[in-house]
Amino acid sequence: MRIPQGLVGECKVLPDEVFWGKKPNVSHLEEFGKTCWVLQQDGKNSKLDPKSREFIFVGVADGTKGYRYYNTKTHQILTSRNVVFEVEGEKSHDVEITHPMPLEGESEGVKQTLGGEGTQENGPETETHHASITPSKIPVPRERSIRINSQPLVNYRLLNNLNSRGPKEWRHQVPAVEEAGYITVDYAMIGATLEDDPLSVKEARGRPDWEKWKAGMDAEMTQLTKRGTFKLVDLPSDRQAISSKWVYRIKRDHKGTITKHKARLVAKGCSQIPGIDFVETFAPVMRLETFRLLIALATKLELVIHVVDVVGAYLNGTLDEVIYMQQPPEYDDGTGRVCQLLRPLYGLKQAGRAWNEELNQTFLKMDFTRLYSDQCVYIRHTDQDLLITSVHIDDMTILGSDIDAITGMKAELQKHFTITDLGEAKQIVGLELDRDMEAGTLKIKQTLYIKRVLEKFGMTDSHPVGTPLDPNVKLVKVPNDEHHDIPEYRSAIGSLMYAAIGTRPDISFAVQTLSQFMSNPGPAHWSAVKRVFRYLNGTRDLGIIYSKGGEVEPLAYSDADWGANMIDRKSISGYVFQMANGPISWQSKKQPTVALSSMEAEYMAESLAARQVIWLQTLTTELGIPYPGPPTLHVDNQGAINYSNNAINHGRTKHIDIQHHFVREKLVSNEMQLQYCATDDNLADIFTKALPKPKHDDLVKRLGMA
Repeated sequence: MRIPQGLVGECKVLPDEVFWGKKPNVSHLEEFGKTCWVLQQDGKNSKLDPKSREFIFVGVADGTKGYRYYNTKTHQILTSRNVVFEVEGEKSHDVEITHPMPLEGESEGVKQTLGGEGTQENGPETETHHASITPSKIPVPRERSIRINSQPLVNYRLLNNLNSRGPKEWRHQVPAVEEAGYITVDYAMIGATLEDDPLSVKEARGRPDWEKWKAGMDAEMTQLTKRGTFKLVDLPSDRQAISSKWVYRIKRDHKGTITKHKARLVAKGCSQIPGIDFVETFAPVMRLETFRLLIALATKLELVIHVVDVVGAYLNGTLDEVIYMQQPPEYDDGTGRVCQLLRPLYGLKQAGRAWNEELNQTFLKMDFTRLYSDQCVYIRHTDQDLLITSVHIDDMTILGSDIDAITGMKAELQKHFTITDLGEAKQIVGLELDRDMEAGTLKIKQTLYIKRVLEKFGMTDSHPVGTPLDPNVKLVKVPNDEHHDIPEYRSAIGSLMYAAIGTRPDISFAVQTLSQFMSNPGPAHWSAVKRVFRYLNGTRDLGIIYSKGGEVEPLAYSDADWGANMIDRKSISGYVFQMANGPISWQSKKQPTVALSSMEAEYMAESLAARQVIWLQTLTTELGIPYPGPPTLHVDNQGAINYSNNAINHGRTKHIDIQHHFVREKLVSNEMQLQYCATDDNLADIFTKALPKPKHDDLVKRLGMA
């Protein structure tokens, strides 16, 4: 829209300011022809060479968040985000960075933007977002950024020296330019968070829903005090107290409605010293394969599924080490005392292990048996009822033969922990459950998660496509001397990964393929990622449907695509296991070595699937559902089947690594068997290659997805 007049009234206000109610932000603009320095990452610099080179600024790029600069030697106009401009009044070739570069984990919630060498004007397609920011000496293009209070950095060399741990020795002084300012954080580089959650107390204070966050903080402090999590003491002279922070999260139900503003106090375990502040840290986590198997089993046996949440789960553990922590932000009484932790607080490295040990002892007292195949699953089978519980940190999924059995177990749990009864399962670990008892079906999907992912990357209104990857496009690596600035790539792959391992096996091959280019993605790779987003946009409600009419014994399929990878010519292995007419386990993986024939590639794929066969057999046996005979693995290569049963063609196969002969050992011991199936009937084909739409749709339907 064009406005005919340039200024409004005598006050000379810009039309843009009148329309939006604020002055336009032009802090990123620089004088045309100004000297600038561009970070070089082509790998040609030695240790002593300057990291940046001098160019001439010629404008702001269109379509990408970067600056255009002129190379006087090659007479090229290139684009880069990593540009430093000459400060007015200074004439120096030394680039001075005013922002310190923290190591990962040192600054609260701070992520660094990935850098890249200057590229041609036709860069990768990205979106541009403008935010009002505090001007800095180093203006950089900013994308959907927020402001976070800077924190002192940690000197790990001093921190890990027991003789130098003092009250102030391990803290740096923050430069004055940051003490009164903020650090911008690019959303694309923040973990997998998909909610608009505040990342600091200061940010939470500036939001209109601050009262709700403050109420959540008060509730958390009340709970910590009630449980006797810590006591205030004077800090010993030879010890250093670790710091803490508030973590905020918006809780939603299965419909996406906000149910709670959760605030949690966490300790910064990154500053704990091994051997002093902690020893063992491992704690098991429920496998999604196990969860899907239990859901399929519940559908087949018509078991009741309920969910309970343990309030302050980690606080139920026992802390063996003596750990001191600074008083929580917003709740410091000003006495200079510190908190001596009496229970494992969230954030401590050993907190998860302490909670798991306490939970295990509680279940054993309740006469449950812990499974060896998945240590987060407990079972209790009596003459009257059957109870199976899977634990995911503080969320428990309870499967029972009837509602009375589940009600009795909830009463038992309340004797040991404070729990929240969430009733019938509607959402578990981000997976949505939709059950139809009359039809005998149960559908799991990730519609809300996919919706938030599409919103995060601006693909909500994208045009849908029929397949996740174009079968006619072959992706290759970007040359080592070529770099493109696509900071969103890794975050996008991480977001897609959870969907691929959760309820969307149809994108498993696409995510496996695109994840190989995370170190140096190019425009073609980013376009392929956006194609996956477009595919998800058209199939948001697609999920896995289990039915009680399906088989209890898993049906296994294995396949391989020989020499499919155009970069190193390694083959792709894929397998899928079906139970109750729906997939419960699948994988798409590049083989570790080059296969010399299609038979060899299929043989290595058999070995990968055989490991899963044995594990699933152990899991179902522990659940009281043993196989009536050796499980069958369906393969579409006769040569691989013959070689698995008989060590023939020694001259052509003597080089095969010993690890791949695992399948032969299991065949000899009659723990599994192989059966030939036609290629068109092999459901694992979708995990080894990009397929045309008719074939892709057919396999998706036969997998049990709708």
